[in-house]
Amino acid sequence: FTWCPFNLIHMLNYDEAWNTDIYFFVVHVNPADPETLLALFPVLDRSKNISSIAMSISEDAVLWSPLVQLMSSLVASKGRTMDHPVDGIL
Repeated sequence: FTWCPFNLIHMLNYDEAWNTDIYFFVVHVNPADPETLLALFPVLDRSKNISSIAMSISEDAVLWSPLVQLMSSLVASKGRTMDHPVDGIL
């Protein structure tokens, strides 16, 4: 993977299934498949007032798999998630 000019990412099924906020991605080479990238990120669904830590996988860093919730989290004040992944794979 190499650096390139800024691009918006696209997550499959994100527009259809989620009314959410994703604040940032923590991205690393996927330890289970070094040919792909694995992202961990906090996600908040404002319409349901729920939040979680989720993951997604990509082969090119632009097109990402549908998000998968890994764990529930508490909604903090002003619609923020309580938990955030750190720079590392859990």
